[in-house]
This record gives sequence, structure tokens and C-alpha cells, in this order.
Amino acid sequence: MKPDPLAEYLSDCRSRHKTGALTPETSLYQPLETLLSAVGATLKPKVRCFMNMKNQGSGMPDGGLFTPDQFDKDAADALRQDWPRVPLPRAGDRLAQSAALGRQLAALLDPEAPVPGVTQGAIRPELRVIAPIQKVGGGQLDPTKDCTVTVRWGVAGKGGICMPGKGKAVDRAYSETEAKALGAFTAQLGDGTFDIYLNGVAYWRNVPEKVWEYTLGGYQVLKKWLSYRETALLGRSLTLDEVEYFTKTCRRIAAILLLGPELDANYEKVCDDLYPWPAPL
Repeated sequence: MKPDPLAEYLSDCRSRHKTGALTPETSLYQPLETLLSAVGATLKPKVRCFMNMKNQGSGMPDGGLFTPDQFDKDAADALRQDWPRVPLPRAGDRLAQSAALGRQLAALLDPEAPVPGVTQGAIRPELRVIAPIQKVGGGQLDPTKDCTVTVRWGVAGKGGICMPGKGKAVDRAYSETEAKALGAFTAQLGDGTFDIYLNGVAYWRNVPEKVWEYTLGGYQVLKKWLSYRETALLGRSLTLDEVEYFTKTCRRIAAILLLGPELDANYEKVCDDLYPWPAPL
């Protein structure tokens, strides 16, 4: 039987008062957060409380209630302050499942870590159709002349600084083969796709729109990578390994996006039964 949230809140408040070290208002934020999150877990949609958000001046709240899909969007400023605490599940099996998901995500985000089914071994069917290198009109690529990057993904700015260019990304609908392979996964990857060109004869076929638009640290990952590989800036063509690296990166990003629903579901299950942190002494 789960403990009563209100009883826990009052008990926690009493414990903090006994220390004699309370400061106004903020000392009781943690038990309030726990109480409101417990109540929020019973609502539809579920909400989670987070306190000690970034102070933005008079009239701005010190905390907020968020649904899982609002968390990253509405708490962006607070996230930049590194304030969120990772919710810790009470049950050991749930913690183990969360850790396993974390390891999957960490491997996908590590460009040096091989990921079976994504970058090595038998590639998952839905990923196999993503970003294979192609030649316009068909046929085999000639690595000695077909791997130059010449569509202005990057240009030399003032002082030789690399600046992003427009490049050549052709948007289109999925082909019948691609749509069949991706199936319902287009909900996570996007309704359309792009062919990403190196030059006039070579391109990576079928980079789904959400994979192409994926950002980290405010940068569009794939476009940023290409901007530094423009032949005029790099001083050489791409190697076949680099061409394959782009394909693998597209598949990594797709796998991260496809992991999203499982990560969201796990977060909600964790929040259903959190570990009760003891009050600080």
C-alpha cells in the first residue's frame, strides 16, 4: 500500500522544522514538489511538479507543473540551469529497466560506440532504407571522383571560418519501398523525406525529415557535419568510410527518435512510484 502523500508532506515539513535551519519559503519546496507530483500522477494527463526554476524576476513562478511533452519545451530556461532531478523509481526492477534504456541511448549518442542493428551486424529493416549512398541514374560510385562535396554545404567566411551554406537537400514523399519498410515509424520520423546530395552525381537517399532536422546544442547535426566537409574547405574528397559514417549517423538519429515513446512511457511509470527521499538533516 502506497503511503498517503499528504501525510508524507506534513511529516517531512515537521522534520524540517525540527532542524531549526529553515529559511523562508524555499526550505519547503522539496516536500511541496513531492506532494504535488503525487497528486499530479493521479490526473489525466499526468503532471509532474518541479521547483526551484530559474528566477526570471518579479511575478515569475518558482515552480511549475508539466506534462511529459511540455517538460523540455516549457522548462527550457530551467533545464539550462541543470536544476532537474532525475526521478528515482522505488522498485528495483523499474530502476534496472530505466538503466537499460539509458545505456541504449548513451550508445546511440556515442559516435564511436558500435550499436548492433543500427551501425553493425544485421541492420534493422526500418533503418536499412535510411540514407544509403546512391548514384544518380544508378550504377556504382567511383570513390576517386564521386565523393567530392561541391554543392556548397559550407563556405569560407571572414578569416577562413567555416560558415554553413544552403547545400542541396531535395524533399519528397517516401517511395513505396521506403514507406513499407518504415511502416508506422513515420509517426516518429516524419511524413516526408530528403535526398541529401554531395555533388551532382552522388546522394544519400531517404533521410527522413525529423532525422534531417534533428538538433543537438542548437545545431542541425547532419547539416553541420556536411558544412565542414565541403571539398573546397576540407581540401579533399570524402573517403568511403566518411560516406558510410554519415549513413550510420542518420540511422543513429532515427533509432534515437524511435526510442522516444519507450522513454516517455518509462518516465511515466517511474513517476507512478518514486523512491521517497528522506528529509535532509
